[in-house]
Amino acid sequence: MTNLGALDLDAMDYDPEEDDTEPSPHGRFLRGAARPGSASVRAWHGVIPAQHLTPLKADAMLLKEKAPGETFWIDAESTPRCSLEQLALAVLRFHAGSEVSADSPPVRGAEFWIQVRGSDGSPTIALHWDSDELHKRASGEHLPPWLATVTYLGSSGAPTVVLPAVADAHGRAVRAGACCAHLSHPVPGKHLAFDGRLLHGALHDMQAPSAAPYVRISLLVNVWLGHRPAEAATLPPQLAASLSNAAVAHFGHAVPVAPEASAEPDAAGWRSLKVGFVPRRSLCDATPGWRTLGLGFPFFHPPLRVRGLPPPPTRPARADPSDAPHVPSLLLVRTLGLELPFGDAPAQPPQQQPPPHPPPASP
Repeated sequence: MTNLGALDLDAMDYDPEEDDTEPSPHGRFLRGAARPGSASVRAWHGVIPAQHLTPLKADAMLLKEKAPGETFWIDAESTPRCSLEQLALAVLRFHAGSEVSADSPPVRGAEFWIQVRGSDGSPTIALHWDSDELHKRASGEHLPPWLATVTYLGSSGAPTVVLPAVADAHGRAVRAGACCAHLSHPVPGKHLAFDGRLLHGALHDMQAPSAAPYVRISLLVNVWLGHRPAEAATLPPQLAASLSNAAVAHFGHAVPVAPEASAEPDAAGWRSLKVGFVPRRSLCDATPGWRTLGLGFPFFHPPLRVRGLPPPPTRPARADPSDAPHVPSLLLVRTLGLELPFGDAPAQPPQQQPPPHPPPASP
């Protein structure tokens, strides 16, 4: 997927006289500004050396036990206290150190968390947009990160699927860029980075079937400019002290991954995919029982439909990688069929670049 460039998502929003969204000072920039780089989805092998994989897996399992479902934060200028903070800052410095333009809002820091998904639980992560969810609940405004990343600690589990759809200020799907998709299969130590505006998830039914139980562990780091997600807190000192502490990310020795083009699309035709959504709290409070009333938007996002995603490998994954069927690390689907519930008009480049940050207050 080529770089999306700047998008004027706010031009397609509700009538201002009816719109009660409370905007953030940096919302227009985060939704609309172009991200640097020649492609919106990129990957590297060997970011995490093999000797650090086991300690990081132990850290992830400890966080899953002590702080399930929580996201954490480290400021761009902070000193890391553990391996996870080391990784978060390494990701931030690798991507933001050379890719953020001088007229952008300042790099605030990195939001990070872990995902542990097992074959005996909930192996799928539904399609969603990363955002400041607490801000979305409180104000109704969708705020995406500048960059989203996934770092894999193993080779098991669902691929990360990245689709050419972004969300407007209210969180409604809008087509963006060429109709291409990417599938990133887990590889130990691999790092995936993509435009933080893009729709993504980890779809269990697209992975190679496995007869043996497995656990998929990944480390997620989002880079934020101008804004800090409200729910992301710094790691408590006692918890940080209980984790490993090493410089685990080695971007200087990482190898860029060239995407392989998908040969044959899935012949199964169109499929419907659910999309995660965060409704506004005041709206839910005013509608008792909203979860069970069969309501649509703005309580839930309607499903979207896709066609052309490749079928999963047909043979089970085996213990010996040399005997396993070839599974591309990063797969590019050039001709994706995509039907969006709010119409298919693509997001347009703005007449003028979105302001990188709020203008100074008048004296």
